[in-house]
Amino acid sequence: SEILGGGSTEVSIMHKGKCVDSRSFSIGTIRILKNLIAEDDWQAMRTWLKTTTREYDSTVIIGSGGNINKVFRLTRRKEGKPISLKKLKSIHAVLNSFTYDERIHLLNLRPDRADVIVPACEIFLSVMKWSKSDRLYVPLIGLSDGLIHILYEKHTNGENAASSAAAAGSLS
Repeated sequence: SEILGGGSTEVSIMHKGKCVDSRSFSIGTIRILKNLIAEDDWQAMRTWLKTTTREYDSTVIIGSGGNINKVFRLTRRKEGKPISLKKLKSIHAVLNSFTYDERIHLLNLRPDRADVIVPACEIFLSVMKWSKSDRLYVPLIGLSDGLIHILYEKHTNGENAASSAAAAGSLS
């Protein structure tokens, strides 16, 4: 069967502003909900993350997408402040304690978000655990907004500003 969205997780390892490794895993929110993920897929992500992040002293996770943006808003954290592993576990437990309908009516989640937000938390929790990270940053600017910002800077300030913005934008 074809899966539209929610079918994979993209992970990029950045060091000193450069991408040192990147992989896509067939682990996504819809696949989790439909129980379509083999244990081998989870093991492949776990092994890759542990191996790839082993050489770095401190790992910080930067999450993007609608699910983690909503989770961030539920934490009521100030923009720019990270979510700790402990806080994400707490939010996951709260979200998981509600039914789908309760997530819609009590937490004001859209129907298309209320079902996938719990497995999204599970993916982020796994990535944090396997990379030994305790900090998850959620830039509330989307990828398309970031690209528009880079293009605007390039147009208004010339190539030097665009290079700086591109370097900063590559982290989100």
